[in-house]
Amino acid sequence: MKPLSGITVLELGMVMQVPLAGQMLGDYGADVIKIERPPRGDIMRDLDEVGTAREDMSCYYAAVGCNKRTLCLDLKQDEGREVLGKLIDKADVLIHNFRPGAMERLGFGYEEVSKRNPRLVYAVGYAFGAKGPLSGMPGQDMLAQSLSGFA
Repeated sequence: MKPLSGITVLELGMVMQVPLAGQMLGDYGADVIKIERPPRGDIMRDLDEVGTAREDMSCYYAAVGCNKRTLCLDLKQDEGREVLGKLIDKADVLIHNFRPGAMERLGFGYEEVSKRNPRLVYAVGYAFGAKGPLSGMPGQDMLAQSLSGFA
C-alpha cells in the first residue's frame, strides 16, 4: 500500500506546475482525477511537433499524465459545474493553477469550496502570485524563465 492510497485529488490545471504535482501525488498512491476543458483539454496534449504530427499526445503530457484518470468538464456550463461540485463533496484535495479570480468566478474559490467540504485541502499555484502587478497574467515555465533572465 502506498502512502496516499485512499486520497482523492482533483487536478484542475495546465502546463507543468499542477500536472506535475498531480503526477507526483499519483506516484504516492492518490486517486488523481484530472479535470480538462473541452474541446482539446490540457494544452500540453499537443505541445510538441512530433506528437502532433502523429496525432498522438505530446511527450510533455505523457510525462505528467501518468497515474491519473481524466474527465472533460465544461465549467462554464451549469452541468459541468454541478459534476465538479459533486466531486468536490467527496474529494480530499483540490489543486489548480488558474489565474487569481478564475475559480472564484466559476463558483469554486476557496471560500465557496470550503463550505461544501470543510476538510478539503485547497492548493493553488499562481504563476505570478495572488497579488501584485503581474498577478492577473497567465504564466508557465518558459515565460517565467524569460522574465527572470534565467532562460
